[in-house]
Amino acid sequence: MKPTLDVSEAVLVLVGKFSPTLITPGWLANYGLISLEQAKEAEVSISHPEVSQFSFGALTLFVDSNRLQVKTNQSPFVEIGDFAAKLLAELLHSTPVWAVGINLSQHYRVDLEARDRFGERLSPRELWGDWGKNTFNHDADKSSGLVSVTMRQGRDLHDRESGHIEVRIESSSVVKGSALNIHVNDHYSIGESDKIFDSFRASEIIRVGFDASIRRSEQIASGIVEQIQ
Repeated sequence: MKPTLDVSEAVLVLVGKFSPTLITPGWLANYGLISLEQAKEAEVSISHPEVSQFSFGALTLFVDSNRLQVKTNQSPFVEIGDFAAKLLAELLHSTPVWAVGINLSQHYRVDLEARDRFGERLSPRELWGDWGKNTFNHDADKSSGLVSVTMRQGRDLHDRESGHIEVRIESSSVVKGSALNIHVNDHYSIGESDKIFDSFRASEIIRVGFDASIRRSEQIASGIVEQIQ
């Protein structure tokens, strides 16, 4: 049985200086980033001077003093890119933002035996020495084996001053049963925190590159899934 995509989630992370008490549903609605109806229906899960989290429509927004995160599990994912770019350009243009992360997690249902074979190819047990012999599964007990593996590309990324693409393959914590999560972190470093004084570059990265980043991450995940046999 071929792997089947069950859940897909995009998360946009901004690293900088933020005020959780400022960024609220009412504030966003007052400046036209969301509708009054969305603000009234927003579900606030955390409201604290140091941390804020609320959901509106298909988006969830998390803010603390040095991180703003927008996520969704509903396509088109570009909606969170459009929202974040507009938020930075129109309301937080004087907020220092020195890093941007565009993340995609795809959770696939995978045949158990195919998953085990794939894990063995990624990290052969023989490379773990004598101890590796203890990680074989027997009978119905499937508690042993590869849990997580990460690969990073840190060069030949011409769309950024600095950064990396990091891909992690791990057991899914979202989909029950035999499933894998392929997580792609597309990270853009803008500069040192004490030398960044606005969000202009971060807004440009999102506006110009968000959609291309998601497509690239989908292609990476698809290429990995093709190797699961």
